[in-house]
Amino acid sequence: MIWLKLIKFFFVLAFASFSSIYATSVELFINAQNHVTEPVVQILAYTGIRIENTPLPEGNDYPEPKLWLKSSHLEEVTKAVQGKADNKITWLSDQARWHMSSVLITSEAQAQRIVDICLNKLAFKDAINPESSLEGVILNGSTVPSFRKVLAFVNDCIDTGLEVKQAFVLTGKRQLDPKAGESEQDLVNPNNGMIGFKPGWHSQSPFPTDEGDMVKMVLEQSAHAKLNHYNFVYAQNSHKERATTDDTVKQWVADFPNLEEGIYGSFSRQPFILRQELGTNRLLKQLGSKAKVKGYGPGISEQELKYYGPVKAAAILLDNLSRLLYELTQIKSYN
Repeated sequence: MIWLKLIKFFFVLAFASFSSIYATSVELFINAQNHVTEPVVQILAYTGIRIENTPLPEGNDYPEPKLWLKSSHLEEVTKAVQGKADNKITWLSDQARWHMSSVLITSEAQAQRIVDICLNKLAFKDAINPESSLEGVILNGSTVPSFRKVLAFVNDCIDTGLEVKQAFVLTGKRQLDPKAGESEQDLVNPNNGMIGFKPGWHSQSPFPTDEGDMVKMVLEQSAHAKLNHYNFVYAQNSHKERATTDDTVKQWVADFPNLEEGIYGSFSRQPFILRQELGTNRLLKQLGSKAKVKGYGPGISEQELKYYGPVKAAAILLDNLSRLLYELTQIKSYN
């Protein structure tokens, strides 16, 4: 019995240390026994996934169960939401975020409940502000609207005291999509509602058609003066349509194999901050780098939620949560 108590004590101690590393506490998603938390169980139920011998969390209008799990253990839940228990039941999407949908969402009311849990109980809505001193600042490439929102956040952080020792821009091969707010008109619109342009900036042809060139244009338009000298990292795409976060992190380490030991601020936006942080740290450890990242960035606005609508927002949140849970199954072996 003493040995069992000691093992449990050290597991809880290690979990507490693990939780303290990350931008958003992992305790929102898993407990010290490595089981998913009640908010995650509730989202499972709203997508037709139930836990045996477990009462439903408080809620209403749960759909009929499509899949039963033996426990709420992280490994079992992760396999289920990634379609490995039943390939017809999955939170994952192979679509770009701005085109996502989910066959598990059958009504706006159901979608809205999933969105509310993710935003209010899993802290996917809240901005995460950086520490004043970091080894470096990392801007992660994205769509035009997302990149502008993150850049505006970083500019504000610099104005309020964030020190920029060195800056990296991580991007990769991806064709721009007018349906995602990346038309030529969007690219040169100074009244975009997210970030202003520097005085005297003028558009030049040809217009970018790729994320890498687009990111350079947005930085020319709007970057803080302390971001004028940045290290540009461009990755090819392992995915059929675009470079992934894994691609850009691997390229970063390949381009800069002697990164200084320390914490680098990885800037993206909610709800993706923690998942990108976990995945980036996993890769850095695998690649033998001494660098670590902490995730920061702006929260989700009511305007964004209204733009996506509850069904698409829920699909995006489910996909992100499934990938985050996977990272939680992986990252512990590297701490």
